[in-house]
Amino acid sequence: METLSSAPPRPPRSGRPSISRGYLALFATVVIWSLPSLFQFYLLRYYDVWAQNFYRYSVACLAIAPFVAFHIRRGGPRLDLRAFALCLVPSLPNVVHQITQTVSLFYIGPGVYAIFTRSS
Repeated sequence: METLSSAPPRPPRSGRPSISRGYLALFATVVIWSLPSLFQFYLLRYYDVWAQNFYRYSVACLAIAPFVAFHIRRGGPRLDLRAFALCLVPSLPNVVHQITQTVSLFYIGPGVYAIFTRSS
């Protein structure tokens, strides 16, 4: 039994992939993986390790806060303190990792760091 669809039919795709899309994906991957360590390395002159991590996590918190407020305003579940405390347990190793990552950039160059961490 066939079903009727209101969506227009898609044209058939050609057999060969788009090479430019592959290059774009490769370039985007290189940029996404290498820029954070470069920013951290160059900001070490102006901000210490603790300040950099404070600013990074503050920006992340501010970026997520409107979505949480919107969800609560629409009648979603309230913030459960027990669930919040349980989320802190797995976040501690992440915080330690982020701090040691920034400290390591002080001692080695960002390029060496990026290659080393991505190859392990």
